[in-house]
Parts: sequence; structure tokens; C-alpha cells
Amino acid sequence: TPPEAEAAGADRREFVELGALTIAAGLAGEVSRRVASADPDPLTLDELDERLDQIGASYTSTPHAALTPLIVGGWRDAERLLERRLSARVRTRVTTMAGLFAFYGGRLAFNLGDDTAARRFASLAELYSRDVDDPLLSGSVATLKTSIAYYTGRHAAAADIAGQARAGAHPYLRARLAAYEARARAAAGQHDQARQALRDMQDTVWLGEPMVGTETFGEELIHCFLAVVSGRLGDGEHAEPHAHRSLAILQTTGGGYEDIGGTYNALAQAFLRRTHPDPEQAADAASRALAVLDGRPTRTVIQRSGQIWQELGARWENQRAVLDLGEQLQAHRRALPAGSSSA
Repeated sequence: TPPEAEAAGADRREFVELGALTIAAGLAGEVSRRVASADPDPLTLDELDERLDQIGASYTSTPHAALTPLIVGGWRDAERLLERRLSARVRTRVTTMAGLFAFYGGRLAFNLGDDTAARRFASLAELYSRDVDDPLLSGSVATLKTSIAYYTGRHAAAADIAGQARAGAHPYLRARLAAYEARARAAAGQHDQARQALRDMQDTVWLGEPMVGTETFGEELIHCFLAVVSGRLGDGEHAEPHAHRSLAILQTTGGGYEDIGGTYNALAQAFLRRTHPDPEQAADAASRALAVLDGRPTRTVIQRSGQIWQELGARWENQRAVLDLGEQLQAHRRALPAGSSSA
């Protein structure tokens, strides 16, 4: 090919390439404008954050029916935003919020006795947490997963979930995860490990401000879990004063119905783990745990009261207090939306 022809071909290729670049540059400008305007306005994001704050502040005292639209609506709104083109900064923020809504959705499903829905939301929340590498979100998910395992009778698995999560957990969650591990190890018969986890719980209490996810783990919960785990370990004399102290704090602070019910059940267990058990006081405490719910059926309280009732029935089935507790328990079991009646 003559040199003149080769030069002409090169000129044409350069012209075409420059033309393509010009067209692409125009498209790039349009895309740039779309990206710049794609992020939702700050007020939309602030409103989602505000909804999460509202859920976190009122979760333990709000009826589940009132929480459902807040949680499900917030999650759907966050997901709709994630379907759009977002800047990296905003996508991270919205993904974190979606993860927290999913966590609350799982927690609510768990409280209502729907373990299938709870596991699905927990799995989804875990995926969100991996996307943003957020230790606060991943730790919150771990508290949910260990609770599901514990209340479905997989005590060793529950202990392992909490124990493994503690290593890299946000400091805000370490005491709670240690408490959950202690409870599970005691139920699994791993007594020495349970006692060590209890010590870790007391050494890692968060002293800062409340954060999103689970509630702050403070003095009341320390006493509650000392009562729960001591009772599980068979030491009712040690458990009883801690349960009373936890209830006294809850009465002063106006704690949530799930916390109060759980502590009454810990007190009931303490009465049964004394050197000389007191079945009448145990039945009364478990009955008080159920009464606290007052039309707000909560799986953790109902299930634990059921376990207390079964233990009472094995030795004192004809006592009036035990019979009354059984009748009360059946009504609460029927009220659970998911129909959970597991003991």
C-alpha cells in the first residue's frame, strides 16, 4: 500500500475515534448529571434515620402491631432507594439502614414466634452488614441469630454464635453477646464456660450513649442475666437477689414488658433452684411474667413461663397455683400470632 493511502486511512480512523469520543463525552455529561441528581434529598434519609430511632427507643414498650408498619415500611422504602443509582456514600448509608430495618423485622418475627420469618430477615440483615462491613449491624444480627438458636433448643449452637461474634463485635454489643453466651452455655451444661462468659459480661459493659440496634446493656440486664444464668446453674439462692434487684430497677425506670416478664421468669426459676424449692412463689412469679404482657403476646416470655410450668407440673401438678398458671399459659399461647406453643 502506498504511503499516501496508509496516511489517509490513519486520518480516517483518528477522525472516527475522535467522533466517537465526542459522542461518548456528551453521554458522559448526561450520566454525570443523572448521578449527581440521583441521590435522594437529605430529608428523605433523615426521615428514615428518624424512623429507626423511633423503633429503637420504643421497641420494648410498643405493641407489636404498632411496630410492624414502621419496620416493614421503613425496609421497603430503603430497598426502593437501593434500586436507584446512588453515590457510594449514600448507598452505604441506605444499605446500613436497610440492614437495621431487616434486623428489627427479624426480631419482631422472633418475638411473635415465627422462626422462619425471623431466620430470613436475619440472613438478609447479615448480607446488608457484609456489604457495608458494619460491626454494629453484624453484632446486632448475631444477637438475633443466637436468640433464635437458644429458643429453638439449640443451646450449644447459640453459645457458639454468641461466642464467635464477641471477638469482632462493636464494644456496644460485647456485654450482651457475653450474656447470651453465658445463658446458652449454662443451658448446654457447659458450666465453667458459662461462668467465664458472665465475668466477661460484667467487664465489657458499654458506658457511652445508646446506639441503634439492641438496647443498651446496663445495670438492670447485668442483674437479670446473673439471675438467669445462676438459676440455670442450679444456684437459686444466688439468683434470687439479682432477680429482685433487676425488677426494682425496672420499676424505677419503667422498663419494657418483655424485660419485666423475662425477669419475673428468672425469679420463678430461682424459687425452683433453692435448696428448698418454693413452687407456689415460682408459679406466682411466672404468672406475673405473663400478666405483664397485657395483650402483647411475646414468645420469649410465654415460652419460658411454659418451661417453668412444665417443671412445676412434674412435681406439684395438683397445686392450685400451678393449675392456674397452666390455664393462663394456654390463653397466652393461643394469642401468639404465629401460634408458637413450644416449651
